[in-house]
Formats: sequence, structure tokens, C-alpha cells
Amino acid sequence: MSWIMGYSQQPIQYSQYMQNKYALNPAYSGLEGSLSVFAGIRSQWSQLNGSPKAQNFSAHLPMYNLQGAIGFSLQNETSTDFSMVTFTGSYNYVMELPIGAVSFGAKLGLNRLSINGGNLVTPSGVYEGSVAEHNDPILGNDERSGAGPVWGIGGYFISDELEIGLSLDAFPSHSIGLGEISYQRKQNVGLYAQYNLLYSNLWTFSPSIYVKSDFTQTQVDVFGKVNYSNLFGGIGLRGYSGSSMDALIILMGVQFNKHYRLSYSFDLGISELRHYHDGTHEFTLNYNLQKLIGNLGQPKIIYNPRY
Repeated sequence: MSWIMGYSQQPIQYSQYMQNKYALNPAYSGLEGSLSVFAGIRSQWSQLNGSPKAQNFSAHLPMYNLQGAIGFSLQNETSTDFSMVTFTGSYNYVMELPIGAVSFGAKLGLNRLSINGGNLVTPSGVYEGSVAEHNDPILGNDERSGAGPVWGIGGYFISDELEIGLSLDAFPSHSIGLGEISYQRKQNVGLYAQYNLLYSNLWTFSPSIYVKSDFTQTQVDVFGKVNYSNLFGGIGLRGYSGSSMDALIILMGVQFNKHYRLSYSFDLGISELRHYHDGTHEFTLNYNLQKLIGNLGQPKIIYNPRY
């Protein structure tokens, strides 16, 4: 019996990572100073048979009686006949500094995976009429599922101009069993940095970089986002070399009011895979309560009964 190990994209790929920094790093929770809710849907490599699709819902808010913040995230990803649902909860400790705030956080949750072998096709299989024989000692025609833990840690610094975050997931590496199939979660690290340039009360330019690696492969996303009044947009590039070059990202969105923000992005493929798909679509909706909870970012006040 011979064994074959397969490799593929593990963490869900987001084009609008700058719109949902909590998905990148549990230490970001609560740093917006109020309840923040996010919902997003993504269709990756549209028109490619079995392409990945993902949905994400998360919320986080400060809890200063706990000296920090809490949050949770629910993600669902499907690809061909493989699906994965991930639920995590997080806590992070926040310290205010004269130049900003620094946060250290951790998340813990559960992965549930399933694979429907009956709908898959193998190179050596026989598929004639009602006969479906994979000729594979591991892959069956039934649906198999399994569950396992997921965890991660992170640190984040934020000020009016600069943001830097570092996160580490699935360390040490571990496996989830699906019958005779073993799904191994590889550890991965992410570094995010953003700088905010305020030109006026209407114009803001925010360049950012996101470096992600599983210690075998590394990929870099660079992005430039511009805000004008209640409108925003930007352009980015995923990949830095011939082996990781993937897409040109185009973003546009609108801030309807102080609470709601809607955005759409399109990934124009620039790798060889572009000949087989029609791009990637991603929609996000953000809600922020815009009501300070606790004292993050509030000036110190001396109360004087005379006035």
C-alpha cells in the first residue's frame, strides 16, 4: 500500500483583510473601542469547478472589567466536496500606553470537517454508469467527518497612525481524523502592518502589508486604501514572486453612516490559474456601535464640583 500526502490552501484567504483585522489576530478584539460586528462572503476563483467559497461572521467588544476584550468568530468554507466549519472564542488583555495601546490575546475553538468521497473522482478510478470505484485504499464512497481543536495567539499595537500585529495559529501542528483520512493542520504565522496618513478631514491614505507563512511557503499582500468622506477604495497585490503571485485586488465601498460600512472587492487573477477562472468576489458588511465602552481612548478628566 502506498500513501500519498496532499497539500492545499488551509487558512481561508481574504482579500479584504484590512476590513476584518480580528480574523487575522485575536489580539485586535476591542481595539475599536466599541462593539464591532462583521459579516462577509467570498467566492474564490469563480467559475472554476469546486472552487473555495467562504462565509464569516464575527463580533468583538471591550470588557474593561476584565482589563481587555472578548470576541467570537464563526467561519464556514466549502471546496468541492470538502467542508469545514470553525468556531472560536477569544480573550485579549489590553494595556494603554502614552503612545497608543498594546494587546495580547488568545483564541480557542473547534473545527468540524467533512468530506463526501462519493462525489470525488480519482485518476485510477472506474466510473461507468452506476459503478463508482475509486480504486483507492483510503477514499471511500461515503461521507466522513471529524472534529478537532483550533487555537492561536497574537499581539497587536495600535496608535492614531500606526498598527502592527503578529499572530501564530495551530502551533504545534496537529491532525484531525476523518476515518482513515488524516487532515493535518499546519502552523502558520501572520504579520500585519498599517500606517494611516491623514491629509485633511476628508482624505486619508492607509498603506498596509500582510505577510503570511506556514514556515514552508510565504506570501505577501500589499494594499493601498484611500478614504474620501464616506467613500473608500483601493488596490492591492497578492504575491511577491513567480511562485506566489496570485491576484490584483480592487476594492470599493461606502460608509453609509457612523454605524454601517459596505464594501466589495474583485480579485483579477494574474497567475497561470487565471486561464481557468473568472476572478474572485468578496462582499463585507461592518457594523460598529460607535459608543465608547470603558475608557479606551478617553481623555483623563478631573471632576470639579465648583464648575
